[in-house]
Amino acid sequence: ADWPMFGFDSARQDVGPAETGITATNLARLVRQQVRLPGTVDSSPIYLHDVTVNGHPRDTFFVTTTYGITLAIDATSGQALWRYQPPTYSSFAGSAQVTTMTPVADPSRAAIYAGGPDGRVRKLSVATGRELWSTSITLDPTHEKLGSALNFANGLVIAAIGRVFRRHAALPGPRRHPEGVERPDRRRVELALLRPPRA
Repeated sequence: ADWPMFGFDSARQDVGPAETGITATNLARLVRQQVRLPGTVDSSPIYLHDVTVNGHPRDTFFVTTTYGITLAIDATSGQALWRYQPPTYSSFAGSAQVTTMTPVADPSRAAIYAGGPDGRVRKLSVATGRELWSTSITLDPTHEKLGSALNFANGLVIAAIGRVFRRHAALPGPRRHPEGVERPDRRRVELALLRPPRA
C-alpha cells in the first residue's frame, strides 16, 4: 500500500494499512539499508507501491533535501532512480535558505508535488522526475520558508509558508545568543491552496 503523504492521509492520522508485509515470520530477515543522498533530508519520505519509474514497475520512496533536490529511490535496492534539482539551486545551496517540506503524491500516482527553498511548489513526474508544473507561493523566499509537509485534499495542494530565520546580534545578559545564531521569527504563517492544472 502507498504512504502518499506525511501522516498517511490528509487528516494526518499516522495510521496506515493493517497489513504491512512485515510478519513474525519474516521479521528476522529484514536488513538495515543505508542510502547515500546528495544532501540532508530533514522531512519525511513518501512511498508509492508498484509505480512505473524509468520504464519499470517499482516500489519507490520520494524525498526532498533541504536545498530542494527531490529524489526517487528504489525501495528494494536503495538506488536513486531519478533526481530533480531546481534550476535556481546554485543561488541558495549552502545558505540558510532551506526547505523541510515533505512531498505529497498526486492521487493519480503519476506525479508528486515538492517544495523548494526558492519558494516554488513543483509537480514532478513519478516516471521520470521531469517538472510538469510549478508555481511560486511566496514573494520573498529568502525570508519565508516552505517548511510544513505538503498536503492534498479535495483537488488542492495545501502548503504552509512561515517566516524564515533571520540573524540576530549577540544580546547582553543571561538570555544572550551567540553572534550569528539564527532564531525563527514566529510572527506569521500563511496557507497556500493550489489548484494544479489538469494534465
